[in-house]
Amino acid sequence: MGRADCIAAVAWQDKFRHWADKSAHRPTYYLNEGNHEHRIHTALDLDNTLVGALSYGDLQFDKYWDRVCWYSGATPGVLTLPGTGIIASHYFTQGNYHDHKIARRADGQFIQALVAGCTISDKRNKDGKLLAYHSWAGAANESWWRGICYLTNLDGKGGYDLSCIRLSSLRKMFACNKGEG
Repeated sequence: MGRADCIAAVAWQDKFRHWADKSAHRPTYYLNEGNHEHRIHTALDLDNTLVGALSYGDLQFDKYWDRVCWYSGATPGVLTLPGTGIIASHYFTQGNYHDHKIARRADGQFIQALVAGCTISDKRNKDGKLLAYHSWAGAANESWWRGICYLTNLDGKGGYDLSCIRLSSLRKMFACNKGEG
């Protein structure tokens, strides 16, 4: 992760937070540090000539997030969201999957695993090719869901109702809020 990546991350955070920060019901923002962000620590540890040229402060997490859960060594931190029974981490299983799983424990309690690890554009060119196509991911680009996940009716034991809103729907909603739609 270099300076251009940090600039892009800050620009994304500005866009992501713009409407919610103006709301009368501002949410609390939690961030689980991911492996990409953690690479800054790794790079600085491996090459002290980068100190001063690149820093974790360039991501401005203290400006955008109310609480940050950091990696511990090579392991992502685990964050318990207060009063919800929900635990969060950059990943819990082997790999970094981008999907939703529901299971039932032996005691009857449902366990929901929501992994929403991608923030990526859904826009396509005139030939239908994704503009935000990552060659390293190959066909997986098409399997990534593009949108936000919104949790309501949290029961304090980790249960919730899940609403998923596509980016195309968000664009329409926000265009209406700006008087453009």
